[in-house]
Parts: sequence; C-alpha cells; structure tokens
Amino acid sequence: SFIFSTSYYLDAAHNIHTMLFNESRYDANILPKYLWAVNVDAMYTLQYVNSLDTKTQTLSTTGFFTVEWNDTRLQWKTTGYRYIEYIFVSENKVWHPDLVVLNS
Repeated sequence: SFIFSTSYYLDAAHNIHTMLFNESRYDANILPKYLWAVNVDAMYTLQYVNSLDTKTQTLSTTGFFTVEWNDTRLQWKTTGYRYIEYIFVSENKVWHPDLVVLNS
C-alpha cells in the first residue's frame, strides 16, 4: 500500500540523514577535500530576457544557477538503505561554495 511504501522509504531516508550528519562525521564548515582544490561546476540557465536597452547597455534576465561538486563525505551504499540514491538536504547542513555574480 502507499502508506507502507512511504513509511518504508522515509525510515531509510531518515537513517541516511542520521548516518551522514552526526557531529563526529560531518562538519559543513570544512571543505570536502581539505588539502586539494574542490572542482565546482556552475551553469546559468537563461529563462527569459526581460529587457535590453542598447543606449544604456543594460540587459535584464531571469534564470537560475545550477552548482555541482562532489563531497565524498556524503556517500553511502544504496544496498544498505533501500536502494535510495538521492536525499534532500537543507543547504545549511552541507558545505557549499560561495557564489558571487558580478556585472561585466
């Protein structure tokens, strides 16, 4: 039934969160690779061009950024957790790169 399936999934997802984010294992203030650079891919997806003013050389757009990196501290074996491959996590729980967007 739906209730059993959802409960089955939520228990496994909760166990993943508990395993990954216990205080002795993960600290969001520490870089994923402490001694090496972290490769970060950033992509801007343009959704709309809101305005373009050639006189003032102003362009206004709407879109969003996708930022990806690998943090091996947040890996688990799916076989031990109902084959769950992804979980949702608040951004304040994980290390993430600072992203600065400037006009150019």
